[in-house]
Amino acid sequence: METKSPIGTNILHRTLNSLKNLWGAGNNLSFSQIRLSRLAYVLPLSIILTLCDQRNTYMTPTEEFLGSDKSTIAFGAYAVGTFFVLFFILKHKISGIRMLSAIAAISFAAWVILPESDIRSAVMLIFQFAIGGSAIYATFAHVFVLNNSERMFSVLLATFNYGFSVFAQQNGINNFFLAVIYPGALVLTLLVCAFKLREEAYPDTSPEKSIVPPKGIYVVLLCPLAFFLLDVFGEAIVNRGPGDSSLRGVGAMLAVLIAVVVHFGFRRGIWYLLSFFLIFATIGLILLAFPVSASLRNVGNLLFGIGDGFGNILVFYIVGLLKKYRNEKFFWRITFATVFSMLFAIVTLDATIRLAENYINIVAVALAVSCLFLFQFLSPKMQRSVFGSDWIDDFIRPDMTYILMEKIGIIAEGEAADATDPFGGLKLSPREKEVAMLLLSGLSLRQISAEIGIAESTAYGYSGSLYRKLGINSRSELFARFGVRAADSIEKAAGT
Repeated sequence: METKSPIGTNILHRTLNSLKNLWGAGNNLSFSQIRLSRLAYVLPLSIILTLCDQRNTYMTPTEEFLGSDKSTIAFGAYAVGTFFVLFFILKHKISGIRMLSAIAAISFAAWVILPESDIRSAVMLIFQFAIGGSAIYATFAHVFVLNNSERMFSVLLATFNYGFSVFAQQNGINNFFLAVIYPGALVLTLLVCAFKLREEAYPDTSPEKSIVPPKGIYVVLLCPLAFFLLDVFGEAIVNRGPGDSSLRGVGAMLAVLIAVVVHFGFRRGIWYLLSFFLIFATIGLILLAFPVSASLRNVGNLLFGIGDGFGNILVFYIVGLLKKYRNEKFFWRITFATVFSMLFAIVTLDATIRLAENYINIVAVALAVSCLFLFQFLSPKMQRSVFGSDWIDDFIRPDMTYILMEKIGIIAEGEAADATDPFGGLKLSPREKEVAMLLLSGLSLRQISAEIGIAESTAYGYSGSLYRKLGINSRSELFARFGVRAADSIEKAAGT
């Protein structure tokens, strides 16, 4: 008679097997996939996050306004701006970011010109409100317009700037260039990018086109919650104790370099981001909370900075999972929950300081260790619902189509078919093959026209001639005939 394994043994087996699969997962990131034509969509989120992170380089955080320090009040205005867009004007994606970036540019210029006064401080709050609202629009483009490599590049740039701003602040670097010229140039670049955005680059997220995501995918919200909790508690411990706190900024910049090697060099999967974040942040917090010596505390600053950097990259990269579903309501929920996680972490820190200030180090370490073990224990669910589910394939493949198109695009009618050409032997023109691949990738004809720079009517013409030559009448027939062959060709192209 067959005996059943104990429940605990089954859970342990599933957890270990899941961890093995997650650590072995890879990706197809490549710098060659970053399109110069998409820079106007790549840069805004990086610019906005940099302006938020560097607010202490163009403000004096110890000065008070409205009964609190200016930096905290500015962060509050930033948060109000994000909620304002989420609740009231999210649907105005192009006009909204143009309006808010213009307000940001005008208010920043006024802040530079005005003498020190309450009016000048109020103008800065308007600026923070504007870039906070712009952050939602920039995130929408970051999610739905960019491919994976562009999305990773964007957050790497933002995280490096974050590390540099921390390093500059802690070393007292607050000269005219960092306080005025650099942020001013960023604001101007944001304004230029906003007016280069085009409606046709965005996918159709209407209810008819959107996909309802599985409920299990909401487990991904544990990632931003863990990041913001460890980030705010870690920053509080770093700032409250002795040691070289600028090493936290050095660590964040080092995390960017490690991420480039791991994800663009060795092409490892997203689980590495999460694991590195938890491991480095936990060890760093332990060394900061219970330092044996000043040198070990400095090591803690560095390791926590590395973990913090990885967490920052993770949170803004993983939102790309939204792209598959083209669901605006899903985007709203995930974005709202992420902003709420940030505010929840700040309130939790404030409550801990007020009620148990002497135990803040213990609370921080307990949170870090708990998150580390929680994510290992939840790995089967994370693999099934987020990191290892079939959305990963859908997430990667559309980003690789242009590699294949570059190969098949040079094949003229009558020439020998390339090994990566799923339409070999068929008398299709290079442009018809290109349109076919984009149709197989799930793009609409409107998106295809924007992708390859042709009129929408021309895209309709190519699709019509394509269908006539293939003897089919719909996209579903195209998928039935070429879907598997196209997917195999993309994988082969990706490996070359």
